[in-house]
Amino acid sequence: ANERYLQIQGTAMGTKLAPAYANTFMGNVEVKWQSLAPPGRILTWYRFIDDIFVIWNGSTEELDQFVNDCNKTHDTIKVTCVQSKDEVTFLDVTVYKGCRFRLQGLLDYKTHIKETNSRAYVHASSYHPSGTHKGIIVGEIHRYYRTNSGNKEFWKQMMDHAKALSTRGYTWSKINKFFVETLAKLREEQKLEPIRDKYVYRNPEKEAHENNDRNVGATPVLALTFNDDLQEMNKRVRELWRNDVRPDIILNTLFPQVPLIAIKRNKNLRETISKVKVDVEPRPFTGTHYNLRHQIALPKNYLLQLGE
Repeated sequence: ANERYLQIQGTAMGTKLAPAYANTFMGNVEVKWQSLAPPGRILTWYRFIDDIFVIWNGSTEELDQFVNDCNKTHDTIKVTCVQSKDEVTFLDVTVYKGCRFRLQGLLDYKTHIKETNSRAYVHASSYHPSGTHKGIIVGEIHRYYRTNSGNKEFWKQMMDHAKALSTRGYTWSKINKFFVETLAKLREEQKLEPIRDKYVYRNPEKEAHENNDRNVGATPVLALTFNDDLQEMNKRVRELWRNDVRPDIILNTLFPQVPLIAIKRNKNLRETISKVKVDVEPRPFTGTHYNLRHQIALPKNYLLQLGE
């Protein structure tokens, strides 16, 4: 119980530094890997931390040789390769050759759901803020919208999502309400500005509001930790604003909007027992990572996924 261990390689999992450190390290490694490929073989190379998506324009033998060469560049970093001529999985997306590939040479993608995913969402009767329950429904809808290029796959995921929510105590009326509201909002955001990349959503009205001076006529926010009295407190705050603040000329000028009560999380165990603070000079981040674009045009090549 009194033994101490010293980590001599890598960084501890769960620390804030770990992702940036790993991203920077892999950024240097991938430069060496790319230089090992024969000219013209790598058509596409996208990386997120240590997961890499590659479109390989060459034979299977050349691909195997490339992977073997990559595994010789570092003692501990080794490449596992999953290759296919039809489809591969990258992060939570399956990239495949669908109808568009035969007609336009474009790849399609759909949400990848692991077999072990039981969709054990927070139960509707659980004692959580209402925003948490709504976020579970809306957040998954946004995810399926981003990670499905076709309507068929999108609606399949939506129906599976709705069925899973119903088994967790959510009523069909509530599910349908959030489905309709979220999809209407997504369509409206598309009308506000043409989306060149399906991964990017922009709302000019929201951006303009965020850029305004928040100190003049801004809505006051009371940030409180979640407790049993929040609902009653919110009711009392609204009554005080309506009865005392709104009729007063001066107070109404300072607080034209009813105050909002925001919920902030409590300190977790790590923050309670650990108060380590290191003052270091910030350094520019030089790591690289890539995002999978909405559409990828290519000839009939191999698809390849590389990962640590």
